[in-house]
Amino acid sequence: MLASISNNILSNCALGRNYAEDGKSSVKHLSRNVMVHLADFTVRDYFPWLGFVDVVSGKMKKYKATFKTLDRLFDKAIAEHLVAKTEGENSNRKDLVDVLIQLEDSSNTNIHNYDFSRNDVKGLLLDGRWKSSLNGLT
Repeated sequence: MLASISNNILSNCALGRNYAEDGKSSVKHLSRNVMVHLADFTVRDYFPWLGFVDVVSGKMKKYKATFKTLDRLFDKAIAEHLVAKTEGENSNRKDLVDVLIQLEDSSNTNIHNYDFSRNDVKGLLLDGRWKSSLNGLT
């Protein structure tokens, strides 16, 4: 129950809404899969020249499927925020995605001396989201 509450809070803070009702792409299911994959033993980590064993065993296919689902979830969250922004739904409540999109927009106008792309937004969402989940469940 505590893990479910923390997942709901993190989803609302980072992504703007709770994605628990989305079935297989739910944040809870994905965070569980990511944690399992991160803790899973892969031959490639210890013996790089035997990395093909992970491909043959199907682990790499599972990893890629999980992270493609994560990528779609982040794309969906970003698209929802962009649609809300273009439709003029300008509320005082901003979440992490709104701030990161704002940084991306300011990067595109060359206000700052760095390039901030959509992949950077997704990477920061992934990094912050899963670190918080891992810390909350230990």
